[in-house]
Amino acid sequence: MNITIYVREDCHLCAQVLSYLQLKKNLIIEIIDIDSDVQLQKKFGEIIPVVVIEEKIMHAPIDFIELEKQIIA
Repeated sequence: MNITIYVREDCHLCAQVLSYLQLKKNLIIEIIDIDSDVQLQKKFGEIIPVVVIEEKIMHAPIDFIELEKQIIA
């Protein structure tokens, strides 16, 4: 399963979600630093981390129960 996570440096919520995802098997995780693109900063600046699993978009605060449901779905 492919997952994209939008993060920024020194974001403790981003680190928590990324650590959680990295413990899971069979995930391909694409990590995108929103600070590398002004448009991403405008789009996601106040709601990171943002996790995209197929068509589902989740943003802070991340519900880990819902995240787990999306991973196993």
